[in-house]
Amino acid sequence: MEQQEEEQALSVSSDTELSQSPHRVRFSLFWKIPLRFVSGGFMIRGFKAAALWVMNDLKFLRKIVTLRPTLAVEVVVLGLVSYILFSLVLLPLMGTSTKAVPNSEQPEATYSISSLKNQKALRGSEDKSYLVIMEELQLSQVYAKPDETIEARFTIANIGNAPIAIDAIRAGGRLGQTWEDEHADFPPTRNFTLQPGEQCSYLAQRTFEKSGNYFAEVVIQINGKWGGLANLEDKYPRIWFDVA
Repeated sequence: MEQQEEEQALSVSSDTELSQSPHRVRFSLFWKIPLRFVSGGFMIRGFKAAALWVMNDLKFLRKIVTLRPTLAVEVVVLGLVSYILFSLVLLPLMGTSTKAVPNSEQPEATYSISSLKNQKALRGSEDKSYLVIMEELQLSQVYAKPDETIEARFTIANIGNAPIAIDAIRAGGRLGQTWEDEHADFPPTRNFTLQPGEQCSYLAQRTFEKSGNYFAEVVIQINGKWGGLANLEDKYPRIWFDVA
């Protein structure tokens, strides 16, 4: 009789405690079912244990602890293994993304300076710099898919008779028809000087996320001001390309 009263008291106390702690049921659903599911050999027992936990069958759980202490060890071991697999294997795979990164995070542009190949392009004997496009802007593709990378390259040269300090050069791009539209610039090359008869070859990559019709031109920054750059024919070549 006393034993029955003790069991009833324990059951009431446990049920009250469980009802006052709803997080225990949620914790079981979040922790026990996935862990037991991971181990195929214990799948059925895992679902049964989790279901009975939700049903507040504390007597069953008490029997589990008393008669099957290895079950608790299994849960702990499976939990550790699952955590290691998830954190070391699944998380890195899930974190991999092919989305385009912002322009500020695009790979840096590279450049090289060399002697002008076409010395006939040098202009007169006046003591001034004269910067032109020697090799026009080229893109690796003009029809790209979203999240694909496009490579841009061009060569500029100082065909004058004085050095010129350049703040930056880049392939300037826009998503639209005019320079007032959304920026889609390639990374810049910054702070270098071209001596008379020297040329600079620019190479950069950019990933485009948005679909649309783009254009790109060679642009240059000198004394803090951006502007276009002409070729030997005093034209400002523009390339159109599509991302779709």
